[in-house]
Amino acid sequence: MISYKDAIDELKARYHRNEVSALVGAGFSKNVYKEFPSWDELLHDMVVELYKTEIDDGFQQRLHTLPKLNMHYIEYCNLKVREIINREGYLEIVSKYLEHKGIREAVEIYIENRIPHVDEVKVALSLLNENREIKLNDSDFAAHTQLLAGGWDNIYTTNYDQLLEFAARRTGKTWNTIRKAQELSFSKQAKAIIKLHGDLCKPQDPIFEFDGNCHHRYVISKEDYINYPREHEAFTQLMRISLLQGTFCLFGFSGSDPNFISWIRWVRDILILHRNEAAATDHVKNIKIFLIDISAERPSADKQLFYNNHNIFHIPLLNHDVRAIIGAEKVTEPKELVIEFLKYIYNREKQYSEIWDTVYSCKRHDISQFENVITIDPEVFKSLRRLKSTNRIVKTVRFQKQFLHDIYMNQELKEDIVDLLLLALYDTYLLPEYYRNLLENLENNHDKLTIRQQILLKMLKERSVTLKQPNLEIISETEDDTYAYEQVLRLAFRFDFSGLKQRLARWSPAGNYFIKKAVFMSLFDKEAAKELLIEYIDREPEIKERYYATSLLNLIDWQYPPRYSTVKYENQNIDGLYELKDAFVRPVTQKKEKLKPYGYRGKTYQIGNRNTDYENALRVLQFLIEFPVFTSFPPIIVINADDWYSVFKYIFEDFPYPTLFYSLQYSSSDLLTRVGQEYAYSDHLQKEIPDILIRLLKVYLDENTPRWLCGGIPQIAKELFVAVKPIIWEEPFLAIWDKEILPNYSRIESHQNFVKFICKGLQYIKSQRSLIKIITDCLVHEKQNIDITVEFLYSLRVTERISATNLQEAISGFVANVDNVEEFTVAGNLYRLLSKNDMRAISIKVGEIIHSGDIDLPIHIFKALAYFTKKTAINHDIVKAAIINNRKLWDNGIHQTGTSPADYIRLSELKHVKWTSEELTIIYEKLKESLNRMVVSNYYTDDSNFHFIPFEYDALLDEMLEFLLSYQKVLSKYSDYQELKQKISNDLARKIGFVNVEEALLSDDGGQIVKALNRMASDLIEKRCPNHDKALNLLVDRILFKKKEGLQSCLEFVVYYLKKYCAANDPSVDIVDKLLLTISLYNEHVLRELDVEIPDTVGNLVRIAEFLNKRGKVSPAINYWLGLKKRHRFNGL
Repeated sequence: MISYKDAIDELKARYHRNEVSALVGAGFSKNVYKEFPSWDELLHDMVVELYKTEIDDGFQQRLHTLPKLNMHYIEYCNLKVREIINREGYLEIVSKYLEHKGIREAVEIYIENRIPHVDEVKVALSLLNENREIKLNDSDFAAHTQLLAGGWDNIYTTNYDQLLEFAARRTGKTWNTIRKAQELSFSKQAKAIIKLHGDLCKPQDPIFEFDGNCHHRYVISKEDYINYPREHEAFTQLMRISLLQGTFCLFGFSGSDPNFISWIRWVRDILILHRNEAAATDHVKNIKIFLIDISAERPSADKQLFYNNHNIFHIPLLNHDVRAIIGAEKVTEPKELVIEFLKYIYNREKQYSEIWDTVYSCKRHDISQFENVITIDPEVFKSLRRLKSTNRIVKTVRFQKQFLHDIYMNQELKEDIVDLLLLALYDTYLLPEYYRNLLENLENNHDKLTIRQQILLKMLKERSVTLKQPNLEIISETEDDTYAYEQVLRLAFRFDFSGLKQRLARWSPAGNYFIKKAVFMSLFDKEAAKELLIEYIDREPEIKERYYATSLLNLIDWQYPPRYSTVKYENQNIDGLYELKDAFVRPVTQKKEKLKPYGYRGKTYQIGNRNTDYENALRVLQFLIEFPVFTSFPPIIVINADDWYSVFKYIFEDFPYPTLFYSLQYSSSDLLTRVGQEYAYSDHLQKEIPDILIRLLKVYLDENTPRWLCGGIPQIAKELFVAVKPIIWEEPFLAIWDKEILPNYSRIESHQNFVKFICKGLQYIKSQRSLIKIITDCLVHEKQNIDITVEFLYSLRVTERISATNLQEAISGFVANVDNVEEFTVAGNLYRLLSKNDMRAISIKVGEIIHSGDIDLPIHIFKALAYFTKKTAINHDIVKAAIINNRKLWDNGIHQTGTSPADYIRLSELKHVKWTSEELTIIYEKLKESLNRMVVSNYYTDDSNFHFIPFEYDALLDEMLEFLLSYQKVLSKYSDYQELKQKISNDLARKIGFVNVEEALLSDDGGQIVKALNRMASDLIEKRCPNHDKALNLLVDRILFKKKEGLQSCLEFVVYYLKKYCAANDPSVDIVDKLLLTISLYNEHVLRELDVEIPDTVGNLVRIAEFLNKRGKVSPAINYWLGLKKRHRFNGL
């Protein structure tokens, strides 16, 4: 005889193998409301109506024969109804009722009036025949909620009520509800509540049918059951298949329930077949149906024989032995027993992390000794190792870290201690060298380690190499999955996508390595990756691994809504990809500040915080590798860009290649730029940066590189150019130029990220060969795309004339063919390379192409026009007339047809134009006209800044004031000059928020600081030089105190000031002393903390150090900054 323990354990084992479906009967609804009708109670009124004469006559006869019995009519009626049901049978009674009423609708109305309806708004049951409501609360649905939290293959129900569906919606469990065969899905991923006998309607509902049968809404009569396999074949076959492939667990049925008996009849052939094929000696394996019943005793002999013949095992929950098995000895209430039973079935064992807390004890016999005495419980450790197979990803490792800490000073490493140590390292994802003493101890005792321990230790060390030096090959004598995966990782991290593709093709993994292969396969072939995952899901018994694989399948498949359901896993509250991801990422991204009172002036200390950040960030990286998952599967982001940067910044210097691999999976320009800058600015990675840049450029050209990764390569690489000598990267850069730029020249637009990459590289190109090629290519193609030609030539930093015949021929050819006004800007970006004859030819072209009366010339061409015509004294008057007549002179954006942002000619930038008094007068009058139109505009007087269009009148006012100040000698003769200048000055102060530069330099608004610096620079340029000593001191103080707002601009101005003003004049002693102190307070680490553009800022600090050095000053800080220049820390210093 099979014991309850064996049967329940067998059910539990099958449940965890995903082999069990639940079948729910009427009795289960009583867990919500005890008066929910059973079969007897549902048919009571029907029996009374059909057999009223028999009941009344019987009662009268009893009164005559047993007058002293004193039985009430209702009591007798209930007994008699039970007797009639037993005599006639449930289904016969319904059939007789149908015959009695003559119409089928009478049965449906009967049911709908007696089965309680769920009112989801009121959270109540509505009893139509009694015209009353029963309020419900969450505890009433506890058994239903527990059932729905299970990993059932499907939940079938013969109940008409909607309690299961309502409980699922109320608790956020996602179960599809199937009411008709056409809604069925035979996918193992689609889990559902399947209504086998109909779905409760209200009498007034217009639809009268069940599963395509328009003659009834519910299966209840004898004829309904007889015809069911034919009329509802899909439902029948689905249950037969489910039983053939798995097991059913029945809740809410009694052994005499007609639904139960009829269902057994439909699947009897499968049950008999299974009994005949099953091993006779292994009776527990014969069980196909577990009947969970609220009773205390075993069934009668005839019922037990029926169960045996049909491979049914009856589990009476009130039985003392059963309650003891499920740990519910003191529970007697039926609903609570059901809940405890379900919990027992669902629960695997004690949680993995909980066992870690009890697996060892730590003592220190002598407090004066550092060595701990570690004792391991062998039985608990056995359980721990067994559970590890189902806990591949461990999100909580507090006890593992504590063990590593406790054992850190332990000198004697016994076999069991080494086993636990290695397990702790695998769980925490920390590298063995992180615990240097432990690693040294293990290596010193290497010969004492078991073969298994040696292999595990070697793989931990190999992972360290994979993360730090993926360029090194891994050699394995066997085709072991762990070694194969390390090879895959190293190929990916060093961007050898050709080798990676080949290695994946040769790899035939087992177990969860299927997932790992599939994820990396998705880089090249998504369909093949999906096939691998589907194959894995179909045969993997472990539910967590199926969940992981299904989540990845949806990421790779990228369909909305997802095609592969994860509902089953979510309903069971299993940690999936996103829950695990959050658990790993959250400790890095969430900083907890210790609460202190306002005004607290004490000190706070953080012990080991940097180590904790490093550990947590490394765990995120290892999670990505071990799950495995990419940071994004475009367009789906797994870890958002800000969170990834929080992880990246703590570990990229230790693991530059894997962090770069995962960073490239983003499309965020801000993130990719910042990542590139971090590499470029890192002193620690100076030796690796050239290799990284070369790899990125070459992999961009490699046809095997996944296209979606290529988008991020230029955005990171462009930030590395500044930190690597051009001679190292010019060749692959030019190869990209030839492959991507030249064939697509006409289609390129300046806003594209790829163009920004090209322009950034062009800034640092030094070799004449490369410069000649780039310039020649641009001139050959310039008519295809003038704007991009200007962009490229502007980016080139040509500081001297290049003598090369082919280049001069290209330039001469370009000059001869100029026929478009935009081409003058192209010429302007070649001015250092032009001969006098070229410049004369261009100036002559000005007269041929430009007419002085043209009012719509693009304003950006005037700078080049002014330069060439002034240098050659040819057609300069035409250029000046074109400027004066241009509609953009003092354009304020206010027109009769509407208002737009001001777009005006910057006269202050046209230094090569020499205006006559008459011309200045015309410009002056046009300035007044523009100002008059502005001052009457609502947009000008409204300083709220809440405009959709940024009008930027302050910049235009500043340009006007600059003009008035620059030509004061000529313009001051006009009577309204002073009033006009004061008006503009006052309005400008109101717009920009300060009256003088000192006030602006005290601001924390970076924009105001820049405007103040522009004013000071303008004064220097025009040699107006009001006394800015106070402002200069404030400016240097801002730098000295590391004020982040406008810091780069402040440094740029100081350098400009030293060059422009102090070449002939010595700065004050105070300024010199402050500058000495400033460069001593700054270094590259400080600049990174201040979040500034490091190469430019370093360049400015180097120039300050050079200035002080030339003035005879000596300090370590001067040597530090000059040393950076000497060793070419950044290009352009």
